[in-house]
This record gives sequence, structure tokens and C-alpha cells, in this order.
Amino acid sequence: MEKTIPEIYSSEFQLMEFIWQEGSVPMKQLLSDALEYVGWQRTTVYTMVKRLSERGALVFEDGVVTALVTREQVQFDKAKSFVEEYFDGKLSNMVALYAAKKKIRKDDAAAIRETMKNYSK
Repeated sequence: MEKTIPEIYSSEFQLMEFIWQEGSVPMKQLLSDALEYVGWQRTTVYTMVKRLSERGALVFEDGVVTALVTREQVQFDKAKSFVEEYFDGKLSNMVALYAAKKKIRKDDAAAIRETMKNYSK
């Protein structure tokens, strides 16, 4: 059975980035980093930690915040939902539209071809 990934919104994703960098981070450090790099006050950080904890994205125990989901799990879940909702579940539709509207760099195109060669079923 596939693990359900909790909803993580854009600003929460930014906060999770600080946690993912360390694996686990003391709340004191998280508050300091969030203030220094994003300008968030302590109440904002505590609110986000509380909400993310309630949704099962992280745990806050003994003054330490630990992610329960990985960055890759969240990215995949967001990408999958986006493709399903807007492109009928077909990644090729998304890539085709993107390519039609914005030129894809040669190195990106080569990377996409290589990925598809290695992972297509």
C-alpha cells in the first residue's frame, strides 16, 4: 500500500526545506533560520509546525523537529497530482505543451530522453 503524503503548501515547503537539510533540527535553530532567510516570526513558524505535525508531515518532540516525509515524496506527489488534474494523467501532454510554449534547452532534452530510456515501461 502506498503511503499517503500529507498536503504541504508552498510556504510550508520552504519551512520543510530547512528541516530536510538537517534531517532533524532543534526548534531554536529552525526559528533562527526562518527569521534570517525568510523573515518569518516565531508565531508563524510555530503555526506551520503545528499544522504540518497535525497532517503527519513532521513530528515536534523534545524541542526537535523531524520530517516524516522526504522532499522527493512530496515532490512526486505534487507532480503526480498536477499531471493527473491538468493533463489527463499523461506526462507526455505536459511535456508537449511546455515544449510548444517554451524552448527546451538541449541539455534538458537530452536528460529527458536519457531518463525515459532508463525508466520507461
